[in-house]
Amino acid sequence: MVNLEKKTKRIILIASVIGIIIIIISFPIYLFVPNLIFVKHVIDDSFWAANYIAYADLDGDNDQDLVGCAYYGDDIAWWEYSEGNFTKHFIDSSFTRVIHVHPEDLDRDGDIDILATSEVLDQLAWWENNGTHFTKHVITSSYDHPLRINSIDFDNDGDIDILSTSINEVSWWENEGNLNFTQHAVSSDLNSTFDEHHHFIHAVDLNRDGNLDLVTGGASTSHGGLFCWKNEGNGTFTKISVTNNYMRVHDVRTGDMDRDGDLDFVCGSFSSDELSWFENRGDFNLIKHNIAVNFDGSNGGFPCDLDRDGDMDVVGLAYNGEKISWFENVGFNNFNEHIISEDVDQATSCCVFDIDKDSDLDIFSAAGSEIAFWENTLSN
Repeated sequence: MVNLEKKTKRIILIASVIGIIIIIISFPIYLFVPNLIFVKHVIDDSFWAANYIAYADLDGDNDQDLVGCAYYGDDIAWWEYSEGNFTKHFIDSSFTRVIHVHPEDLDRDGDIDILATSEVLDQLAWWENNGTHFTKHVITSSYDHPLRINSIDFDNDGDIDILSTSINEVSWWENEGNLNFTQHAVSSDLNSTFDEHHHFIHAVDLNRDGNLDLVTGGASTSHGGLFCWKNEGNGTFTKISVTNNYMRVHDVRTGDMDRDGDLDFVCGSFSSDELSWFENRGDFNLIKHNIAVNFDGSNGGFPCDLDRDGDMDVVGLAYNGEKISWFENVGFNNFNEHIISEDVDQATSCCVFDIDKDSDLDIFSAAGSEIAFWENTLSN
């Protein structure tokens, strides 16, 4: 009987050790996360009032390039990346007060075109990528103070439609074929839409009824916040306010933060200095989880698995704090802040992707008149 008990205890001990070994083998990066170090490289220091940046393979060479817009410079430009160097190319240098750019293969010819908004010209426009140059096409010149633009096959007819916000409208633009677009109103009350000042716009089927709904961020100091627009399926939309006292939402990003198979939302409240993610529980039920508080002038965040441990971290910008940080997801809705720099003046936009193909994610920032590349040295 004594021998049997000893054998049983030995078996339990061996099983426990094997279990610990399996956990360590299965999650080596999670248990031993290295201290990520980012080396700054200035790509451009004369891009006047850099407002937004994004990435896409614009030259078809199978690596990602960078594209951005300069609000006071009236410029849309892209930076070609090759073997550690960036070469600047102008797409347009007279698109007055350009506020947003968005890459998309709008004409479905296999290369990436550029969509953009001009706050002063009242234009939504797109630039056709012809391989060696870009040709401008105006979608409209009568969209009062356009702000943000996005694209998706909104009506599920096989072509790319456009989503947009302006100072007093939220709209989608139906691609009627041959790249002719017809505007459809999403917002119905110009006054309240003006008060809310909607910026970023995304399309997600939030209630899984087969119709794409919309999510926007309101940048107003008194009526802003996160909003859903329920697609009723008959051409009308019902606005749903998600937040209370969460003002000046400039930037909204999507990502599956909880790995449950649907898209959640990451954004910041400039007024309350919060960086948050909103858990999508379906049927317009978005639950707020704070990533950071006292993040001075929170200008949004970019979700990504920066430390390669299998969960979603967030890179965030603090405009007033002149700070760029990454927030490590340590589980159970807890995030640890790692400051990358506290010398990023007027940070407006960031994006994250592996530009140098070394299997780790690099960070790009737009701040003031500077475009910067923060090289992740994890793989070095």
